[in-house]
Amino acid sequence: MAVGTYNFNFTVDLSNLKEFFLDLSEQMKGKKGRLSMSLRAIQSRRLEEMAKELNEEPLMEENVFERITDALNIYRRHGNCPNEIRQMLEVSIKTPRGLIIRRRGVLNIFQPLILPHLKDVFWIEKKRTSDNVWFVDVTTIKKDGIDIYKNFISNIPVLKDQIKVNKDRQTFSSRYTFRPFPLAVRLWLREGETELIPQDLKDFLEAAIRYHNEKEWRTSIILSAITVESLLADLYEEKYHEYAPNTPLGDLFQKVQQKTTFPPDVRIAIERTNDARIAAVHRSHFSVSDRDSMNALFGATNFMMWYFSQL
Repeated sequence: MAVGTYNFNFTVDLSNLKEFFLDLSEQMKGKKGRLSMSLRAIQSRRLEEMAKELNEEPLMEENVFERITDALNIYRRHGNCPNEIRQMLEVSIKTPRGLIIRRRGVLNIFQPLILPHLKDVFWIEKKRTSDNVWFVDVTTIKKDGIDIYKNFISNIPVLKDQIKVNKDRQTFSSRYTFRPFPLAVRLWLREGETELIPQDLKDFLEAAIRYHNEKEWRTSIILSAITVESLLADLYEEKYHEYAPNTPLGDLFQKVQQKTTFPPDVRIAIERTNDARIAAVHRSHFSVSDRDSMNALFGATNFMMWYFSQL
């Protein structure tokens, strides 16, 4: 919240999506160059199939944006394809579900993404507002990231003349600043100076992020709490020279505090995770929210950062 994030959202009318597929298909038929005639024919048929499918199926999120990405992956082979599109699709990217190295593969740039080459992330949400109109909301950590995304979509033929910008700003509201946090943590775990962090702790935090993204708040909170408990157990054993007791996180924290001085922000981080754990475990008949899950993840991440900075 102190440094803010960058938010850009817009609506886009996809009424002309069928025409885009068919026009691109015709271009492929007449294209000459390094692609073989058989490959051009295959790509042309695929575009025609996608156009036909639009008449048979409703434009649902799970298929419409994948189809646009498939068409862009064909379009990038054109000599007249803007560099903004080609460069975005041809970099190596890590997705929230794992490492994908595809210098020239299909990348769905309408879903949340980690961009190691930019040291940034794209948090993206989409929803349909009417028959052919979609709302797309993008949040990044850096201004360069949001500028690259804007340049990218403004060069997509089927989108550029149909976009209506709603917001384009830097924001400090927690409603927006916490959105990219789980992706930022994943970027840090994979690209940051985290060599000292044991793999099991990375796995716990990665799993907490995955369940958070899947809206399994309770499970995410428990995994964040396990991360904190594991670190507290290490501290206990270092200070007491004996196995850490099998006791709840809060009790273990109190015992460790007797021999360890925590900075105020670290103490708050641990308490946040513990409060979310109590809500998830001891009040299981009440629902927990994305904010509870985020607080637990925030606390576990900040405690981990402090712990390994002391080594």
